[in-house]
Amino acid sequence: MHGQSIKPARTTAQQAQRDEFLKATTTAQRWINHIIHFAEQDNWSEVEFYLGTGRYDYEKMKELLPTDRAEPQDK
Repeated sequence: MHGQSIKPARTTAQQAQRDEFLKATTTAQRWINHIIHFAEQDNWSEVEFYLGTGRYDYEKMKELLPTDRAEPQDK
């Protein structure tokens, strides 16, 4: 096996797409945390405001869903 290189799990392009998608999911996670926070405070006008912005986050994540996909990694 000497001289063989280990094939990376993802290509550079796959990694870049994955990174962009994960960045968008982190933004969506913060979005839902805001909704939870305001709902716990019974601040329903803020909940409604954040719910109104959700379609943009959803569409952005759909756009960023990787098209050049690596094989699933077992952990």
